[in-house]
Amino acid sequence: MNKLKKTLIRMAVAVGMMCGVLSGRAATYTDRDDHVWTYTTDATSATVTGVDPARGVLTIPSELGGKPVVGFGKTFSEKQDVTRVTIPAGVTAIADQAFLNCKNLKGVTINATAMTSIGYQAFKGCYNMEKFAIPNSVTTLGKGVFSGCSALEEVTIGDGVVSLTGVDFTTGGIGSNALNYNESFGSDGALNGMFCNCTSLKTVNWGTGLKTIGNIAFLGCSALEKV
Repeated sequence: MNKLKKTLIRMAVAVGMMCGVLSGRAATYTDRDDHVWTYTTDATSATVTGVDPARGVLTIPSELGGKPVVGFGKTFSEKQDVTRVTIPAGVTAIADQAFLNCKNLKGVTINATAMTSIGYQAFKGCYNMEKFAIPNSVTTLGKGVFSGCSALEEVTIGDGVVSLTGVDFTTGGIGSNALNYNESFGSDGALNGMFCNCTSLKTVNWGTGLKTIGNIAFLGCSALEKV
């Protein structure tokens, strides 16, 4: 009887430890390129909290601990050796300052189909990022999302975005035909200074829903040819 009791106790401890991991304790996963991903899980999903080494081309795992990855927080913030990142289908948002000051980041590929928001200053200081495509599922863009992206030449804004209130393109070098708006683009929010000093901006294509362009929206756009 005592032997059975001890066995049951050991089993209970093991189950308890497993539940602890599943409820939010940190775990790690090493991918085939020897990147070590740190993550936490809850009952239904996983969230990336770090990666080592944080450099070069990185693909966020779509699943960790048997759960779909839904977020990655500030895993890449201030990581200046990261050049490209691929975001998997299950991620629902890009957090505030997620890629802050990733100075050598050239591009981000978003495979997410359920992503609804890109946070405050998410790409601020990404001086070498050249192109960015916002998925159709995204409805909200944070203030200053592309602030300081001076090499940015092309931005495609998906169907879901209806307002660009506070979005900062003021230091971006947006290129010809770079900004494409769906007809559902809303009339909410003044676009005051939205493209101020975008010195490479040549053409802006607006959707039919736009009714208001804010004050000094195109101040300093010396290459502007068509609005």
